[in-house]
Amino acid sequence: MLTPHPQLVLEQLVANAKGLKRKNLNLLQTICDEHFKTKAVDFSLATIGRLSERAGGISRKALYNATSADYQALIRAWAAFSAGGKAHLSKVPTPLQDNGLLLQIPDPAVRALVGAAFAERNRLRSEVTLLKRSTNIVVDRRTCAPSTPVTVVNGSEIYAPAPTLTDSERRALKKAASPTFLSGESWTEGVSGEVKNGRGRTLFDPGFLTALRKVLGETHGDGS
Repeated sequence: MLTPHPQLVLEQLVANAKGLKRKNLNLLQTICDEHFKTKAVDFSLATIGRLSERAGGISRKALYNATSADYQALIRAWAAFSAGGKAHLSKVPTPLQDNGLLLQIPDPAVRALVGAAFAERNRLRSEVTLLKRSTNIVVDRRTCAPSTPVTVVNGSEIYAPAPTLTDSERRALKKAASPTFLSGESWTEGVSGEVKNGRGRTLFDPGFLTALRKVLGETHGDGS
């Protein structure tokens, strides 16, 4: 989850602070800002606490108290901002809604748990988005689709249209596969769909008649 700019954190914290606390928050912001400009990377409570004490702000010891959660949140924001290697921003970016919700949770432990839940949700959303972009499912509902695609475009297999028989072609095939026609030619159908003449010689190999009937969408026909 993205870390908000420290200025955003300060503005949301001082909005609910009064008197001395608001003064200490603003002072702490100034201290962290000056510390950041020195290209320092140590934004620990101990380091910032010492700087705050020298400037007359909240003491280092007080920063570790449970009641100092807002000060800790501001220091953590500066630590994350500094660790990100970003240039100091003169213009404050738009705050994320999640961060605004987190800053309204006073208990640091609960805030951490909710933040972890937000991070997990964002991770899952990213994975779902990635899957949507990389998945392209094509359902071919034709009875007899080609065994191999004609071409592939952007990862999608493109098949040629299934052949369509004319009425005369269908009648001719039905006649050739019909028992009436076979009997008239003194031919017989074998158990595997082959065609034999009256002497038992195979005229058409096994599978011939069954293939014709599959093309016609029949299990058996008389061709009449």
